[in-house]
Order: sequence, then structure tokens, then C-alpha cells
Amino acid sequence: MKCPFCQNSMEVGVITSSEPLNWLKEPHYINQPQEEGEFNLARPSLAGRAAVEAWVCRDCEKVIIDYKSFWKDKK
Repeated sequence: MKCPFCQNSMEVGVITSSEPLNWLKEPHYINQPQEEGEFNLARPSLAGRAAVEAWVCRDCEKVIIDYKSFWKDKK
């Protein structure tokens, strides 16, 4: 994949966490979606790790997360 910011090559990998990965409009006391439009990017599996596919551009230090890759297996 080419970086949409600098057009250099990006490296695919995963972002992991022992907690759910959420997209929030702003930080909440409880790290869970609270407002309309907020959602989970990934939840911990039975193994206890949340993981979502992502690409990193080491040149401009951007990360792109493909949260659809997580949800397509969960529907």
C-alpha cells in the first residue's frame, strides 16, 4: 500500500492491546464508546488480546487502521 500522505510504501502489521481499541470523539473516564458515532475498532479475543490490521509509514510516521478487517469476521 502507498501512503496517502507521502506516496512512499507502507508496511502492513497489527496493532494490539489487552484492552478494547475504540474510536472516541474525546477521552472518556470509561474507555468505551459513549456518544453517537463512537465505536470499537477491536475487542480482546478469548486469548485476551485485541488486534486490528494496520499499515505504518515510517517516513511520515502515520498509521492507517483497517477496522473493516476486524468486523468482517465478526458479522
